[in-house]
Amino acid sequence: MAILLNNIAVSVADTNAPIIKVDEKHQGMNYPTDKTVEVYRVPLASSMVLDAAGYTFKIPPPLQNQPLHSVQVTLSAKEQFELTWKPGTTRYELSKDTLRPLPGSGPFQGFRAGGKVYVAVVVKKDNRFTPVWTTVIQVEK
Repeated sequence: MAILLNNIAVSVADTNAPIIKVDEKHQGMNYPTDKTVEVYRVPLASSMVLDAAGYTFKIPPPLQNQPLHSVQVTLSAKEQFELTWKPGTTRYELSKDTLRPLPGSGPFQGFRAGGKVYVAVVVKKDNRFTPVWTTVIQVEK
């Protein structure tokens, strides 16, 4: 099953927020061993925008009837956050205003210059999260 999304804008507090365009070039899952996945490189900003407009997520057969559940953002083992995926919405602000801490994490304190950000779009079934798109973002110094 594939989900094709249309573009719906969000208001973004940081007008200089880098836009992370969901695409195959940066897809960190199920790529051939002879291929290198590209890493996003962005300037330091207080927020980022994940833009999935026009991207078709490939849902594995056992999860075909499950909708997209959330966007998960990981900065470290103790800095993991998420926001809920909303049907029909394709642009998501990733910031202290939108990211909820996962158990064991404190409030989102922002992105760090020189740090890496791991992002996953996931489905949920039987309280188990399965990523359908992942990527790495390198925040420039």
